Amino acid sequence: MSSEDRPNSFDAAGRKSGRWSEPDPHGGSMTGEYLDGDRVGHWCHVAGDGRLRSEGGYDRGELHGVWTWYRASGVLLQRGAFDHGTKDGSWERWDAQGNHLDTTWWKQGRKHKPKG
Repeated sequence: MSSEDRPNSFDAAGRKSGRWSEPDPHGGSMTGEYLDGDRVGHWCHVAGDGRLRSEGGYDRGELHGVWTWYRASGVLLQRGAFDHGTKDGSWERWDAQGNHLDTTWWKQGRKHKPKG
């Protein structure tokens, strides 16, 4: 049986490999894939009560791509993009009733106003 078939496994070099589920400090868990000891692909953060708290991608251990966070009620809280750990692209926020609050734009970790 390979490490991809067993959750929370290590490769021959002793690095985390394949599917993992790890506890978070708030009683929930993070679930996703490891490759060569780094988080990769889509990960989900689930609260202790089973509700989705956040989800998004990793590349070589860094936040990468669009991430989405949810309130305890399940309503969207915010959504934004990362480029290898740095905010990059649009970020949107919603209030507790689900109404869109605002959109900000980021370029390599700094707020900016898009042209046009």
